[in-house]
Amino acid sequence: MSTTVSSISAARSCLISSKRQWTPFQRRFVFPSVGERLRHSNTRPGATSDTATPVEETATMAKEDVVGAVVTPSIVNKPWLRTTAVLGTLLLASYYFQKPLPGQFVKLAHLFGFASWFGTSMWVLLLSPKIMFTNLGRQTFGKLQAKLFPQYFGFSALTLVVLLGTKPFSGWPYTLSLALLCTVFNWLVLEPIISKSAAERYALENAEKRDEDKIKALMKTTSKYHGMSSSVALVTVCCAVAHGYLLSTTLSF
Repeated sequence: MSTTVSSISAARSCLISSKRQWTPFQRRFVFPSVGERLRHSNTRPGATSDTATPVEETATMAKEDVVGAVVTPSIVNKPWLRTTAVLGTLLLASYYFQKPLPGQFVKLAHLFGFASWFGTSMWVLLLSPKIMFTNLGRQTFGKLQAKLFPQYFGFSALTLVVLLGTKPFSGWPYTLSLALLCTVFNWLVLEPIISKSAAERYALENAEKRDEDKIKALMKTTSKYHGMSSSVALVTVCCAVAHGYLLSTTLSF
């Protein structure tokens, strides 16, 4: 057994050392991401295919529960230092532009609120899912999304309340109101249903005796409400674009 493990380790070291000389296709074939291996495999997450290469088997056996810090914390990451830097920047900007901070507070709150809402939406809804789905296993990806989206919806709701309280125009803010309604509906109604049905499906998939009919039914439920959630989120993004366009009309260059 030890000889086999040593052979696998030696083969992997040899492959890694020569990886730089390979073509992109060779790298993708021999060193696939976790997500790629799981999507193209008929085995359950965590299982090893009968036809897996030694490199893939070694990667599958890699420990993911190692305890310890990712990096040694830097003083730059201290909350007090970041807060001091931001507040100092605001004070210096108010002095340089001769605009007292209290008089600019409402405008700043609206501007930063919109920037935070729009930027977070672009990252959470459009960019990060593709990256995570490509590099994580399906169940790990789903479990991470179940933790991420409640936080995202809650943060979005908070920024929308700030935007509604600091609107720089008269009249009813229809786009912001609709966006807040959609966000709260996603947060409190749709997301819990999706996370619950997905968790139940993962438990059945990992059970020794799989109930395929129940798994298919849960997948259908998850897909149904996920489609509804995506539609509601798209409405929210459209509201953000419309409000951004409105803000652009107040700018002058």
